[in-house]
Amino acid sequence: MSTTVTKTLQATFAPPTAHKQSKLTDLLETYRDGLQEAFDAGASTMSAVSDIVTPYDLPYQAKAALCNYVPKLRKTYNAKELDDGHPIRLTNQAATFDHSEEREYEFTWWVPRPGRRTNDRR
Repeated sequence: MSTTVTKTLQATFAPPTAHKQSKLTDLLETYRDGLQEAFDAGASTMSAVSDIVTPYDLPYQAKAALCNYVPKLRKTYNAKELDDGHPIRLTNQAATFDHSEEREYEFTWWVPRPGRRTNDRR
């Protein structure tokens, strides 16, 4: 006869350091600035949003999320204005690497580019 042992794991999130909190706050402010500018400009395509948010200092996941989200705001959600407390959106994208034991180096075959058909893999 076997005995069943159950263990409960309890995890808590540690608060971010002051530096990390500062970086997160800057990221959120920059994201909201880009979102507001693209929305106010009436950008209705991914390409138009990309042209607006490209100069912003945002990671490509945030730029790609803006490119997907801003056109939907007016077309799908019929938004007339933005909420001041809009949360940041990030896409779940990463480069695809070719790992091989036969080579000393890895190759990148696909790297996402915001606003440039990043959802397709050709």
